[in-house]
Amino acid sequence: MALNKNKELHFDKFLEERKLEIEVFWSRMPGNPKFEGKKILDFGSGLGSLCFDLVSKGAFEVIGLDKDNDSINYSNKLIKKYFEGGNLKFTSDHLTKLPNNYFDMIVSKDTFEHVKNLPVVMKELVKKLKVGGEMYLGYGPLWNSPFGDHGLAKYSIPIKLPWLHLLLGEIKIIENFNLFIDKNSNEIVPRHLDYLESYLNKMSLREHKKILANSGLEIVNFKINQWANWNKVSLGFLPDSLMEYWARTIYCYLKKVI
Repeated sequence: MALNKNKELHFDKFLEERKLEIEVFWSRMPGNPKFEGKKILDFGSGLGSLCFDLVSKGAFEVIGLDKDNDSINYSNKLIKKYFEGGNLKFTSDHLTKLPNNYFDMIVSKDTFEHVKNLPVVMKELVKKLKVGGEMYLGYGPLWNSPFGDHGLAKYSIPIKLPWLHLLLGEIKIIENFNLFIDKNSNEIVPRHLDYLESYLNKMSLREHKKILANSGLEIVNFKINQWANWNKVSLGFLPDSLMEYWARTIYCYLKKVI
């Protein structure tokens, strides 16, 4: 199905913003990842900015997987425009349909904080990775961080305040977001939220750590980025119960050793 013109323009602008974030994403990873000749899966590929970057850096094959069909249609349109002939594709197929022990690398940017049933999804991702394969994850903001609502609280109170979403609560956030959509219906954000977990999984830092630790992969590097306003202050002394509210994003590099 063809994209609405307004939505396509919105995607164009959003894609340009995402391109600027890619080098920041890789700069937060350890070492110097090598992409040449590799088969790579981008889980939660969105509009495809990371996939296009991987192709330009010499990846042999790149598959972008995302559940949003509009994003997939937009990304495939860009392939025809700029990358026709390359070994790049985007799909909304279920993860289980991809071959096991196939990918040299799996990357995922700004996705894991959205995924429902994340422990199950993580186990499935591990199956897709070859022995010796690598996984690079960067995601957030986490739900309990100062702005872990991803902008939803502004539909209740149009002031950017840290942890406002935790004070408002899920019911109030959803109620006011849906009221806004009713009054300002457009083709860019057309749908109601029935429950918050349909958009954000609300998982804690502790839960994310547990999923990574139980993945069966070796955690080569794990880094937490604090709220930007406090990045110059080391908060490593905080107990986990308090760090939970300051940990903004997770960046980690994992490897499948067996």
